[in-house]
Amino acid sequence: MRPLRRSTLPLSSLVVLTVLTGTSWAAPSPSLDDYVLFALDRMQVRNLRGGEGDLGVNAGSFVARGTLAAPAAQVVAGSADVAAASTCSGIYATSVGASGPTCQAAGAAPQPIVADVPAACGYPVAFPACNGAARMTVRAGRTVLPPGVYGDVVVKSSGAPATLELAGGSYVFCSLRVGRHGEVRFRAASQVHIADALKLGVGAVLVPADGMAAARAGRVYVRGKSVTIDRQARLAAVLCAPTARLKVNQSRIEGAAVAKEIRATGASVLRPYEEPRAACAARNPLRNLYFGDLHVHTALSFDAQAFDVRTTPAEAYGFARGAPVALPPLDVNGVGTRTVQLERPLDFAAVTDHSEFLGEVEECTTPGSPNYDAPTCQLYRGETYSAVRFFGLALTAQQPKRYADVCAPNGQECAVRGAQVWQSVQQAAEQAYDRSSACSFTTFVGYEYTSARATSTMHRNVIFRNDRVPYPTTYFEEESPRGLWSQLEAGCRDATSGCDVLAIPHNPNESNGHMFAIEYPGARSVAAERGQAAARVAMEPLVEIYQHKGDSECMNGLSGVIGASDEQCDFEKDPRPFRDCGDGTGGGGVTRGGCFSRLDFVRNVLLAGLAEEQRLGVNPYRLGIIAGTDTHNGTTGAVDETTFQGHRGTDDDTPASQLGNGVLTGGGIQFSPGGIVGVWAEENSRPSIFDALRRREVFGTSGPRMAVRFFGGWDLPAGLCTAPEMIADAYAAGVPMGSLLDPPTAAAPSFLIAATRDPGTQARPGTPLQRLQVVKGWIDDAGWHQEVFDVAGDGDNGATVDTDTCVASGPGDDDLCTVWTDPTFDASRRAFYYVRVLENPTCRWSTVTCNALPPDDRPPSCTDPTVPKTVQERAWSSPIWYRPSA
Repeated sequence: MRPLRRSTLPLSSLVVLTVLTGTSWAAPSPSLDDYVLFALDRMQVRNLRGGEGDLGVNAGSFVARGTLAAPAAQVVAGSADVAAASTCSGIYATSVGASGPTCQAAGAAPQPIVADVPAACGYPVAFPACNGAARMTVRAGRTVLPPGVYGDVVVKSSGAPATLELAGGSYVFCSLRVGRHGEVRFRAASQVHIADALKLGVGAVLVPADGMAAARAGRVYVRGKSVTIDRQARLAAVLCAPTARLKVNQSRIEGAAVAKEIRATGASVLRPYEEPRAACAARNPLRNLYFGDLHVHTALSFDAQAFDVRTTPAEAYGFARGAPVALPPLDVNGVGTRTVQLERPLDFAAVTDHSEFLGEVEECTTPGSPNYDAPTCQLYRGETYSAVRFFGLALTAQQPKRYADVCAPNGQECAVRGAQVWQSVQQAAEQAYDRSSACSFTTFVGYEYTSARATSTMHRNVIFRNDRVPYPTTYFEEESPRGLWSQLEAGCRDATSGCDVLAIPHNPNESNGHMFAIEYPGARSVAAERGQAAARVAMEPLVEIYQHKGDSECMNGLSGVIGASDEQCDFEKDPRPFRDCGDGTGGGGVTRGGCFSRLDFVRNVLLAGLAEEQRLGVNPYRLGIIAGTDTHNGTTGAVDETTFQGHRGTDDDTPASQLGNGVLTGGGIQFSPGGIVGVWAEENSRPSIFDALRRREVFGTSGPRMAVRFFGGWDLPAGLCTAPEMIADAYAAGVPMGSLLDPPTAAAPSFLIAATRDPGTQARPGTPLQRLQVVKGWIDDAGWHQEVFDVAGDGDNGATVDTDTCVASGPGDDDLCTVWTDPTFDASRRAFYYVRVLENPTCRWSTVTCNALPPDDRPPSCTDPTVPKTVQERAWSSPIWYRPSA
């Protein structure tokens, strides 16, 4: 591939940064691989938007009307006529009829550009024949199609979307027509040969399945004379149709398209981004396990800085790799006096500082800055809790506004400062990312969007796939998560090649029912609601189930869910007085107050998703599960109960404050060390780990590094646990965590569940496993149901821990594995299943801290009967979902 040309990304309304670097190309490329749209005879576009990837016509004319917005693309053709308002990196043509100041003639083009276009795009010399059989119609629900030869194929949504999934390999269709909002998805690399027409209707997609690595996973060859991609449709593949007229109308191509003639109106065309890096030596098609933390704050966050945290993003990444970090209290030179260090480095991490106040914090803490002495800055550098309260309250306002005295004149100072800080965030991530074949450590550029409107938590961690990133969105620009999603769609996924992003909600336990409220603002039809649901699940495929502010899996006693009480739902709960929000919402969660909603807990949100899918045909809450720390010390992945030293600088820098109840909000002993995320990925690189996150092949743990695998299918062998090729067989016969079950081929689904204990270190060995549980949720006419099944191990194994010495005793397991079949399965009912892995009991961090103090120095919380002395560390897998075929 040639070097990238210089381009820009759209950022916030305040700032535009040039973030892509490179050099202009001196001549047009003779390689078809460098073109995103390529016509043999003629191309006519109107209001076309393009990223990297050139626009070429082999020996004919190129005409652009309206606006051509493709600053990184060359136009290469025999003749070119381009509207004056167009942007491109240069026009290469023998004849240029019109051009503009930002899309100018740069030289002649070879005639032809590519000698043999069909051969260059892989078009078969002998096109395979279809079988001419009766039309195959795929209706509402999901159909998985094995490779083979078929007749005319129609994907037709009626009320609910119809999805045709291609299992991978070679396909031959007489024609393929995907109706309104229909879906065709590649589950593995696929080659699709279409003898006649290809048509994608309004809102239809022909794309990789969730988490597939690239648009190039699908290659589509068309022998016919017509390819149509209609409004709001999306093609993410390489299309080779050298005899066809391609019409692209207000739709999107991610990949590349070749046709005899191309007409595109109001379309976006983006080529897949290929990350420059060495191939990873440890690549494994059956996937390796990597552990990381995607929720980390440093001194760039307004609250961490106020609590005297001075850890930089670079130091946070260094800590994740095993380097020590100094924490407050600070000495006279401003250096931390406590040192912490991980015993075991992590594999990946993201620093996610609050996007709000990046510029303000820099302005107020940099002596000599223009507004350093502004009243707001003086307040911020004053008493710690007043500073945190003052800045934090701005994030709860109905109409949030920045502090004018800090950002003067006209907000520009905060914009400039924020841009500088954001650039440093990207640089820290880049410098820590190992692009060598060792693939020892991966970083992600990210931030936290911090909406706390009406004092309820609606925060999201925003994680980008690579270094193609827009400027952060903040609560000041967008007061609702839907506004955040729109900004990310416009500024990332629709803006430039390669930019992809996840928004990960966290702490729904503090949202008082708001984070996952079932609402579709502005929607006036079921179709509009369906569109909002689809947009949500595309942007938010994950949820952080656990972090230092507690567990968001489940809570006993809430209304609206049928099923027995689950004792494990009492794990690490917010101790505020219990009050049920019922069918409504409340406020005060940010301060650990207000009511609890059933939709504050992931299990019930998954149930709500089943109900919405039954109503709309789309599940807005198909959430994979991760965990994180939310450390505000920059101590990435510091989750060991035996060495925990707090998470918020001077707010919990002593045993007394750690064992207290917090000052500004609840904290101290109410908190835990937090958790980490386990990812099953082919290699330790950004593309591989991000794709695993997007396809939900991930799990969260409360700290330990146990290995958890979870597969579902209809014909899993009973002896799979002892099979020599257990994992290969499981992938072949079923689907991994995070997936949808294939349509039924047996009376009930079965599941492979396997877990291995955390080995720990020589100084601190890991804890044996106690049991495996399957949590099932389903809906029927009676309502929302839940049930927990013990499937391996023994919950009554007698394992205990002496809370005076924290010495554990009793039996446990190094490994647990089973193949379990659902005994209560009803093929007509939507359901989900996830796995919970429980260790034997150990001492909670607060017990360890209390025991280390002289008896006379122990605060009342050390003997408070409401504070648990022990903890059962655990892991939660992402779910596997079942939905009826129709």
